[in-house]
Amino acid sequence: RLRPRAPLPGHLRPRLRPPSYNLAPSLLLTVAFLLLPSAAAKATFPSQFPPDSSSLARRATFAFLSSSVSPTITRTRLGASWTVRSDEEVREATDDRDEANGRVPPSSLSSAFCEIQTDEDLPTTREDLEALSPHVPIGYSNGDDRLPLNPSQRFLSRTVRLLRHKEKTGSFDVPYKADRTLANWVKTQRYEDARLSCGAKSWMTPRRRALLDAINFDWKREDREARDGAG
Repeated sequence: RLRPRAPLPGHLRPRLRPPSYNLAPSLLLTVAFLLLPSAAAKATFPSQFPPDSSSLARRATFAFLSSSVSPTITRTRLGASWTVRSDEEVREATDDRDEANGRVPPSSLSSAFCEIQTDEDLPTTREDLEALSPHVPIGYSNGDDRLPLNPSQRFLSRTVRLLRHKEKTGSFDVPYKADRTLANWVKTQRYEDARLSCGAKSWMTPRRRALLDAINFDWKREDREARDGAG
């Protein structure tokens, strides 16, 4: 059986004071506005400003907002230019990469290049490749390949890209700092050729191998055989 709780001592009891309503400031302000003449009110609030707050906001200029607004960039995926829009300027910026460097819209691709749909359509001789190379987009030099190509077209594009690198440097070895995408692609071709030589599954088709043989591609087979023999 619980005992009833003893009441708190007087010094611990909460003191509930009635709220005090000080109406003096409110009454004074009310009387002041009632006694003010209409002329004073017109002098305080000029009539040339319309009551519409949105028009005031449109008329006002805030310099700190124009610097903080980020520009709106409208850029097409395959276009050669983009538009930079901001509150301060509207200008046209044109990219310096032209069709020869891979920035080719799909509508401007040649019909001969568009006819390549499978590996059976790839050229097998150096003469056919050089005749088709002016119409082949070779992609970007920084490795950003976003052209809408099928696998056979992309293989042909990078073969032409490798051939131009060979004509410029005299070697099929591509440094990673020069062209990372092409360097990885060359490494992949040699790896797939090694898998095909071992009888493993590989997507290196005879047509692709014949195309790389037509440009005298260095497969590094001697180095691979020497490495396998030493191991």
